[in-house]
Amino acid sequence: MKTLKFLTSCTFLSVLLFSVQGLTFPSMLSAESTNTMTFTEATNYCRNLSAPCDLAVDGSACGSDSLKGWFLPSADELARFVGLSNSESYLWTRTPYSEYDKYIALSLLDGSWGWAEYGAAVGARCAQ
Repeated sequence: MKTLKFLTSCTFLSVLLFSVQGLTFPSMLSAESTNTMTFTEATNYCRNLSAPCDLAVDGSACGSDSLKGWFLPSADELARFVGLSNSESYLWTRTPYSEYDKYIALSLLDGSWGWAEYGAAVGARCAQ
Protein backbone atom coordinates (compact mmCIF):
# COMPACT_ATOMS: atom_id res chain seq x y z
CA MET A 1 0.00 0.00 0.00
CA LYS A 2 1.32 3.43 -0.90
CA THR A 3 1.70 5.84 1.98
CA LEU A 4 0.95 9.55 2.25
CA LYS A 5 1.85 11.20 5.56
CA PHE A 6 1.30 14.82 6.50
CA LEU A 7 2.68 17.12 9.16
CA THR A 8 1.06 20.39 10.20
CA SER A 9 4.13 22.56 10.68
CA CYS A 10 5.38 25.22 8.31
CA THR A 11 8.64 25.67 10.20
CA PHE A 12 10.59 23.42 7.86
CA LEU A 13 9.37 25.21 4.73
CA SER A 14 9.94 28.64 6.27
CA VAL A 15 13.55 27.74 6.99
CA LEU A 16 13.93 26.35 3.48
CA LEU A 17 12.40 29.44 1.89
CA PHE A 18 14.51 31.97 3.76
CA SER A 19 17.77 30.05 3.63
CA VAL A 20 17.81 29.98 -0.15
CA GLN A 21 19.09 33.28 -1.46
CA GLY A 22 20.13 34.46 -4.88
CA LEU A 23 17.95 31.94 -6.71
CA THR A 24 15.31 32.76 -9.29
CA PHE A 25 11.91 31.48 -8.25
CA PRO A 26 8.98 30.67 -10.55
CA SER A 27 6.35 33.37 -10.86
CA MET A 28 3.36 31.26 -11.91
CA LEU A 29 1.66 27.91 -11.51
CA SER A 30 -0.50 25.85 -13.82
CA ALA A 31 -3.96 24.73 -12.80
CA GLU A 32 -4.09 21.80 -10.40
CA SER A 33 -4.13 18.41 -12.12
CA THR A 34 -7.62 16.92 -12.39
CA ASN A 35 -6.35 13.51 -11.26
CA THR A 36 -3.89 12.37 -8.63
CA MET A 37 -0.72 10.69 -9.87
CA THR A 38 2.55 9.13 -8.81
CA PHE A 39 5.73 11.19 -8.49
CA THR A 40 7.02 9.97 -11.87
CA GLU A 41 3.68 10.70 -13.53
CA ALA A 42 3.66 14.22 -12.00
CA THR A 43 7.18 14.91 -13.29
CA ASN A 44 6.21 13.77 -16.80
CA TYR A 45 2.87 15.62 -16.60
CA CYS A 46 4.69 18.91 -16.00
CA ARG A 47 7.36 18.22 -18.60
CA ASN A 48 4.71 17.61 -21.29
CA LEU A 49 2.18 20.24 -20.20
CA SER A 50 1.08 22.97 -22.58
CA ALA A 51 -1.38 25.16 -20.65
CA PRO A 52 -2.09 28.75 -19.60
CA CYS A 53 -0.98 30.09 -16.23
CA ASP A 54 -3.58 29.71 -13.47
CA LEU A 55 -1.92 31.40 -10.48
CA ALA A 56 0.61 34.24 -10.41
CA VAL A 57 2.74 34.72 -7.28
CA ASP A 58 2.09 38.48 -7.21
CA GLY A 59 -1.69 38.05 -7.51
CA SER A 60 -1.84 39.55 -11.00
CA ALA A 61 -3.99 38.07 -13.73
CA CYS A 62 -2.41 35.33 -15.80
CA GLY A 63 -2.48 35.45 -19.55
CA SER A 64 -4.62 33.06 -21.55
CA ASP A 65 -1.80 31.92 -23.84
CA SER A 66 -0.80 28.27 -23.64
CA LEU A 67 2.74 27.97 -22.30
CA LYS A 68 5.35 25.22 -22.49
CA GLY A 69 8.39 24.74 -20.27
CA TRP A 70 6.52 23.79 -17.08
CA PHE A 71 8.34 21.81 -14.36
CA LEU A 72 7.54 20.15 -11.03
CA PRO A 73 8.47 22.77 -8.39
CA SER A 74 10.67 22.21 -5.35
CA ALA A 75 9.15 22.69 -1.87
CA ASP A 76 10.60 26.18 -1.50
CA GLU A 77 9.38 27.20 -4.98
CA LEU A 78 5.85 25.93 -4.30
CA ALA A 79 5.83 27.53 -0.81
CA ARG A 80 5.84 30.99 -2.44
CA PHE A 81 2.22 30.33 -3.49
CA VAL A 82 0.89 29.32 -0.04
CA GLY A 83 -2.30 31.21 0.77
CA LEU A 84 -3.07 31.98 -2.87
CA SER A 85 -5.25 28.91 -3.47
CA ASN A 86 -8.44 27.60 -1.88
CA SER A 87 -7.64 24.00 -2.81
CA GLU A 88 -7.27 21.59 0.11
CA SER A 89 -5.21 19.16 -1.96
CA TYR A 90 -1.62 18.26 -1.24
CA LEU A 91 0.72 18.64 -4.19
CA TRP A 92 3.93 16.91 -5.24
CA THR A 93 7.23 18.74 -5.00
CA ARG A 94 10.52 17.53 -6.39
CA THR A 95 12.16 17.97 -2.96
CA PRO A 96 13.21 14.61 -1.49
CA TYR A 97 12.24 13.76 2.06
CA SER A 98 14.96 12.31 4.29
CA GLU A 99 14.16 8.74 3.33
CA TYR A 100 14.68 7.02 -0.02
CA ASP A 101 11.79 7.28 -2.53
CA LYS A 102 9.85 9.86 -0.50
CA TYR A 103 9.13 13.45 -1.52
CA ILE A 104 7.65 16.46 0.25
CA ALA A 105 3.99 17.23 -0.52
CA LEU A 106 2.56 20.65 0.28
CA SER A 107 -0.90 22.23 0.66
CA LEU A 108 -1.24 25.70 -0.86
CA LEU A 109 -4.26 26.42 1.33
CA ASP A 110 -2.39 26.65 4.63
CA GLY A 111 1.20 25.55 4.04
CA SER A 112 0.84 22.22 5.83
CA TRP A 113 3.24 19.65 4.49
CA GLY A 114 4.16 16.02 4.71
CA TRP A 115 5.78 13.33 2.66
CA ALA A 116 4.59 10.79 0.16
CA GLU A 117 6.18 7.69 -1.28
CA TYR A 118 6.90 8.09 -4.99
CA GLY A 119 4.10 5.64 -5.86
CA ALA A 120 1.40 7.43 -3.83
CA ALA A 121 -1.48 9.25 -5.52
CA VAL A 122 -1.02 13.01 -5.04
CA GLY A 123 -2.07 16.07 -7.08
CA ALA A 124 0.28 18.24 -9.11
CA ARG A 125 0.67 21.87 -10.10
CA CYS A 126 3.47 22.79 -12.43
CA ALA A 127 5.64 25.91 -12.14
CA GLN A 128 7.21 28.30 -14.61
